[in-house]
Amino acid sequence: MPCRSQRVFFFLSLAILVALASATPAAAQEWDAPARELAEKIVARTQSRTALSLTVKNISSLPQSRVAEAQRALESELRRRGVSLAVPEQAMEQARVTLSENTAGYLWVAEIGHDDSWDVVMVQMPLLAPVERAPAALVLRRTPLWTQTDLMLDVVPTGDGGLLVLGRDSVSLYRVQEREWQLAGSAPLTQSHSWPRDLRGRLVVQADGSFRAYLPGVQCPGTTQPQLNLACRESDDPWPLSPEVNAFFSSRRNFFTGAVKLASSSEAGDLGPFYSAAMFAQGERGFWIVAFTSGAAKLINAKGQVVTAFSGWGSDVAGIASDCGSGWQVLATRAADGTQPDSLSAYEIVNRDAVEAGLPLEFAGPVTAMWSAADGRSATVIAHNLRTGSYEAFSVSAVCGR
Repeated sequence: MPCRSQRVFFFLSLAILVALASATPAAAQEWDAPARELAEKIVARTQSRTALSLTVKNISSLPQSRVAEAQRALESELRRRGVSLAVPEQAMEQARVTLSENTAGYLWVAEIGHDDSWDVVMVQMPLLAPVERAPAALVLRRTPLWTQTDLMLDVVPTGDGGLLVLGRDSVSLYRVQEREWQLAGSAPLTQSHSWPRDLRGRLVVQADGSFRAYLPGVQCPGTTQPQLNLACRESDDPWPLSPEVNAFFSSRRNFFTGAVKLASSSEAGDLGPFYSAAMFAQGERGFWIVAFTSGAAKLINAKGQVVTAFSGWGSDVAGIASDCGSGWQVLATRAADGTQPDSLSAYEIVNRDAVEAGLPLEFAGPVTAMWSAADGRSATVIAHNLRTGSYEAFSVSAVCGR
């Protein structure tokens, strides 16, 4: 019987897949037939279906986004035939697939076996139309939301056209009057203990128009109608990482403790202390990318196992949906000490590795906060401008261009 933590991670990943189903496009139909044919040939030459590793190498002219589609289609067909995929270190057999190309079309070559015993199978498909094969560059688009001189922890639009700003000491509500944002109300944040260094906080607007401010050891439910109202109380309840997944935040530090749980369940698993986490779907699987307090960013599967680690990443990650590439990207800051200008990069996860999907977005100072937005298609990013000293909030999304 699986242990409690494994059950928790399975259901967490299931929640991720359900939450992102409407935002993540299906794999292109042109891969269905060759993936089905190749999967049948692979299965016919495997000795066991319980632990097969699959790696895909691309030496064709296909862009990485299309290679990712092909891999997802092949993984799906293998699973339909009862194959259990595993990482190479835990696999009994391997399937090493190479996507190549000749004048007749694309050629899929699969080597199946282990040690010194290998079989080779091939599948060919016609070349895609040039318009389909042209790479689409991903560009990160930045839309200014708010700027202020005081510390800013989060910014979120309200459903009635307002803008909520979470600071160190208060929540402020702004509304447009005479084509400019004007302060419509401010409510103090009350707490019995001092804030930790490098204070973090988050604002979440509820479906009924109310909102909640999350801070270390404190939660503040509030409303914006008929005017701004806020009531703070000490609380160790978890913060939402997504509508389905919650995580416990340390009341004395600036990171999550590692305990995570479904919003609808009392069971909890443990990732280990982390600063931020991006959850996303890939094919029929749910994965996490977690920026740990140790300084490492790691890809974690549904069982809570580390699949791979990424170097050069900072402490802030967030997932966004888009119409580019695989349809889901991970945003990550670069590793910095907080005294230098920062940058934000978008990554695709291909073959369990992070591939940069476009040019990084540069900021005039360190990124101090980043949260996935409620729509799933953007992230709220706050940076401390080293030239002006101001805190600047942006909405960052991905657009496709040639």
